[in-house]
Amino acid sequence: MKKITALLFLVFLTLNVQAQKAMTLQECIAYALEHNVELKQRAIDVDLRKQDVFESKNRFLPDVKAEVSEQIGHGNLATASGMMNSGASSKYSLSYTAASVTSTMPIYKGGLIRHQKKADEFSLESALHNLEAARKDLSIQVSIQFLQVLYYKNLTEVSRQQCILSKDLLERAKARVEEGKSPVSEQANAEAKLAEDEWKLAKDEGNVTLALVNLAQMLTLSSPESFDISDEGLVMPSQIPGDMNLQPSLNYYEGCVENYPTIASAKAMVKEAENKVLVEKSKLKPTVNLMASLSTNYYNIFDKGVQNPTFSNQFFDLNPAEIIGVHVSVPIFNRGATRAAVNRSKLMVQNKQNNLELQRQELRNEIELAYYNAKVSIDNYHTASKARKAGEISFRFEKDKYEAGRSSLFDMNEANQKWLKAQQDELQAKYEYLIRKQILDFYSE
Repeated sequence: MKKITALLFLVFLTLNVQAQKAMTLQECIAYALEHNVELKQRAIDVDLRKQDVFESKNRFLPDVKAEVSEQIGHGNLATASGMMNSGASSKYSLSYTAASVTSTMPIYKGGLIRHQKKADEFSLESALHNLEAARKDLSIQVSIQFLQVLYYKNLTEVSRQQCILSKDLLERAKARVEEGKSPVSEQANAEAKLAEDEWKLAKDEGNVTLALVNLAQMLTLSSPESFDISDEGLVMPSQIPGDMNLQPSLNYYEGCVENYPTIASAKAMVKEAENKVLVEKSKLKPTVNLMASLSTNYYNIFDKGVQNPTFSNQFFDLNPAEIIGVHVSVPIFNRGATRAAVNRSKLMVQNKQNNLELQRQELRNEIELAYYNAKVSIDNYHTASKARKAGEISFRFEKDKYEAGRSSLFDMNEANQKWLKAQQDELQAKYEYLIRKQILDFYSE
């Protein structure tokens, strides 16, 4: 029993550790892509378009239907076909059974079937590109929120180190006050500085929690309680030389516009609209259908004085009829409805073309803005990194002067604040770069 209990505890511990495993950026993106409801809806839309294509492909095939009917009434058996005519002089009570198989196959539809099939295929292509665009958009949103969490985590670590430093300075201030080297106000100032830093740390920790909750909700996790992330696999700006420009060039990213899913979808929508114009035009042309049918019937008169032929004799020998023919329909006048439909579809083509150009321009603007934002963020990062190093050196010198009694706590705190501000600016610039570079990478994939 003890062995079983120990085994169950080990399994529970293993599952708990796995549940608390920090997720990398790629793992977060993969999870979001698998569980996002909007993507599932877009996938269903793709399946619906596939059914439209399947249906349009089968419109060339003949349709076949079978019908069976049974009638019971009181009337006159007017003809050998068994049809009842209640207006005749001789009336009987009788039953009438009929069966038929009919088929119609399109021979010529003015190109309607072919053009509708192409329109449905372009509609499917557009839906597929829209799905891919939605996947990219979700990946970008997850990446931005992921990096936001990392930013707050690093900011929290800076605040935590600042609290440690403030506690150390408070202890030094207390010692100097006890030794009579500093006034009591210096200790009070150190205590106030520590309280301020602790408040800042609590605020940053709260921002981490809220950012993690937002990311967990974006991933549609059941519970954000044990959720955490890892920066494994991310390329940090500190690995980029200070004199390196953003590569590749802007022209490279702008060259990706035509292959981006939203643009490919808009192109497919233009093609779909063009084929729908041809569909409407085809309705102005004649249609030709091949028609065939096989029918038979059986009647039975309930009057005892009438000798009814047998079912087999009537149904299979006397009454079967076979018909084959061609049905031609020529449109002449429908109050201009078809002409209006053609004009509407032409206007829709212009609308889709304008939408394509608009999306091209918007995407170029987005890429251009993202490129220059990334370029500026690199410069900002390296500048902030230099300021952080200089601020640290200045603080160390001021701290040494304070310990030697040649500087006040006020001067040291001022140097400390400048160093802290420089660290925060460096973190902000670093994660700003990571976000902008991540967006550019998605445009070029």
